[in-house]
Amino acid sequence: MFLDLFVCLLYSWRFGVKTMKYLIAAVILLFSMTAFADDFRPYVEWKNEIKMVNSNHKVNIDHLRFGAKFSKFYGEIGPMSTDIGSGISAELGYKFKFKKRWELKGKWEGTTIDDILGHKLETEIRFYF
Repeated sequence: MFLDLFVCLLYSWRFGVKTMKYLIAAVILLFSMTAFADDFRPYVEWKNEIKMVNSNHKVNIDHLRFGAKFSKFYGEIGPMSTDIGSGISAELGYKFKFKKRWELKGKWEGTTIDDILGHKLETEIRFYF
């Protein structure tokens, strides 16, 4: 686990100086926002994905994300590494609860590897019995 995290950090330096400047600026901005809002909570997250096809290992993906939660919204950005290359990943989302029985969640998640943007939108509506 810690080896994957270390590899993710090493791959992050392959992005180039310009990309790393944007990434560092985003992280500084996220953590500096704590001075302006009481409900603003910055965090660091490590996430590992193992994708499989027919129970066979296809690709391993490690994400190191710097994020912040503000009220019912959150945002994350950071380096990622895979078996096929490295890049940047980001996520923006929300979560609302209505009358203790309904919950609405949604997020946009994007990844960039070799200047190719892959992204997805997810929406969940949950009803509790």
